[in-house]
Amino acid sequence: MVWAMRTLLLLALLGGCTHPDPRAQEAPEYVSRLEPLLYENGFLAQNVLTTAATVYNDGTATPKVQKAWDDDIVPLARHLADQAKVTTAPSEWADRHGELTDAWSMRADAYQSIEVAVEDGDKDAWKAARRKADDAKLHEEEWFRSMNKDLAPLGRMLDQFP
Repeated sequence: MVWAMRTLLLLALLGGCTHPDPRAQEAPEYVSRLEPLLYENGFLAQNVLTTAATVYNDGTATPKVQKAWDDDIVPLARHLADQAKVTTAPSEWADRHGELTDAWSMRADAYQSIEVAVEDGDKDAWKAARRKADDAKLHEEEWFRSMNKDLAPLGRMLDQFP
């Protein structure tokens, strides 16, 4: 009888054991892989804001602004999108990572369009490119909001602009 009780107790305890959540196990690794990209994302945002301030202060796009788009913003946005594509996400986060890669690729394409519009002095093309950039920004912000909502219970978070 004692043996049967011990067996039942052991089975009850083992029945309460659960398998670890693979998302929880892979979250630290994924966040770690993204951190260098997030710093680059912050640097890109700083460059865009600095360039926007130059346009605001000067009242127009100057050669300095064109140089910033040509030499800093577009290459950095493209590099960041490319880095996201080659960064491997753990299997449980791969689909979500694909969404981030899409957002950053959309942004790089929009910034390329802005660069061309500034170079050509085409205000209509610039407005269209700005709308594309705004859409990409909203997509990216939604991704970070949603990801942080998923990561919070796992004790993790992503800083979009560290």
